[in-house]
Amino acid sequence: MTPICGRRSRHLPLPALTTAIALFAVATLAAQSNAVRAEGNEAWVSAQFSKSEHANRGTQRTSARQARSRLGGPVDRSERTGGSRRQSLSGGSQTWQASSGCVPGQLRSVLDSIAASFGPVTITSTCRSRAQNRAAGGADQSYHLKGEAVDFRTRGSTGALYAYLSSSSSVGGLKHYGGGLFHIDTGPRRSW
Repeated sequence: MTPICGRRSRHLPLPALTTAIALFAVATLAAQSNAVRAEGNEAWVSAQFSKSEHANRGTQRTSARQARSRLGGPVDRSERTGGSRRQSLSGGSQTWQASSGCVPGQLRSVLDSIAASFGPVTITSTCRSRAQNRAAGGADQSYHLKGEAVDFRTRGSTGALYAYLSSSSSVGGLKHYGGGLFHIDTGPRRSW
């Protein structure tokens, strides 16, 4: 190395210094990424348990399979932080606790009209991986696996909403799990 100001330099050679800095940067980024992921998973699990506790306080108890069907697992950052609230195109409020990016336009318009006509809508599950679908107790050929299904909750009149969804040409599969929790998808017309 060339001495600076007449002194002999005791620094590492440039290639070794560059390698050390790169390794330090990679280790720091990996630690930050793991911390964010752990924080997000912890927030999601906490939110699911608080929802479950809130649902159990009501007079209507759900079966274990129905409770698992509400769980879709975190898909995007908004879900891990408790959901994102936004106005629908028709004016009603929607809270997304699942990914909104995979929901087809025909189901988005149904959700918009529900929010406008029946009050706030909380979207609890959309697209799922196979593991998330198994954990939720979903069917092997679930439309959630294709990103063509939505589970949501409302607080309005469930009878009127069920009648509305039954008459909608944009809804294929329709299921009311109870307690204002519904499933709709783009498949053939059916109910179970």
